[in-house]
Amino acid sequence: MLEVITGPVERLGADHRAAVADMTTARFTRDLLGHDAYIAEVLGLEPGTTAFDTACADLVASFRADLAATHAVAHLAAMFTYDRSQRPIALGVMHVVRGTRRDRCIADAVGWPDSSLQTHALLGGYRYPALPGFDPYRLDETHLLELRRWVTIDPADLHDLAERGVLTSVEEDYVLRFATAEACLGVHRLTAAYHIRRNGQPYAGYLCSCAPRSALIIRRKMGLPLIPLFADGCAPTALALSPACFAAPLFRRHDIELAHATPPHANGGDPLRAALRHLATTDQPHAATGRLSLPYLLPYSDELFAQMDRLEDLLTVAEATRGVRVVHTALEGEVRL
Repeated sequence: MLEVITGPVERLGADHRAAVADMTTARFTRDLLGHDAYIAEVLGLEPGTTAFDTACADLVASFRADLAATHAVAHLAAMFTYDRSQRPIALGVMHVVRGTRRDRCIADAVGWPDSSLQTHALLGGYRYPALPGFDPYRLDETHLLELRRWVTIDPADLHDLAERGVLTSVEEDYVLRFATAEACLGVHRLTAAYHIRRNGQPYAGYLCSCAPRSALIIRRKMGLPLIPLFADGCAPTALALSPACFAAPLFRRHDIELAHATPPHANGGDPLRAALRHLATTDQPHAATGRLSLPYLLPYSDELFAQMDRLEDLLTVAEATRGVRVVHTALEGEVRL
């Protein structure tokens, strides 16, 4: 059985929270943040040494501390399965946090170290577009919902669950294809239900930072109108590059990874700026490779709601045609978004 749970993280049972933390930490620290490359290339430590292992353990602890801070304020949508002892195993998760600062417009909050949104605090130099109903000089951070730590289980670990009989091969394929879509739809159901009930400020959009390849695949597979914000520039802030930052291993390699994405036809000018423009405009996943985290906006618009309706229909058909049972559970408790 597969189960998608939505609601405040604090309402999750201890075993479910631990499953989310373990899977998220494993994926980010092992694969997405590039700890090994950072320790070897930036810190200059030799793999297999005590110093290397200590540095790795410190980075994992830093990530877990940041994740715990996110869990204290976040809501989530997470997909689980259960082993024979009914222990939950996280298969995919997406966290959402609403901005809290009202004292700056979002146009001026980019790169602000005291921002309530990590994408603003850790990345600077990018710009918001002016869109119908979206004026970055009139909106403050309370109008934005930030998507954080959205990730799915490693495909090799997923296959191992099928080999052990925890999942069927059909369930394995469903998770591989649709876990991110289930989490994304779950988050939107959560925010939309609250949005409809409340009479205060409306949401203006979802803000996230992710790898360009991931954003491109989401746009193509789910049809979500993600807008890249970095075409005219983007760079890690001093906070992102500081040793105390959980994501320093990723951001300290920003220019190196960006240089690898520079298109071959870029002649003259700033090659890193050319790479950013290339990543913002390409529609080819193979051209958007690299371990990067760049900012995107998903406007909270009629187009988004229509696409979410289509996504829900797609998942309903996928469950029925594949014979997969997905239970959807909303956690009790106040939704504070």
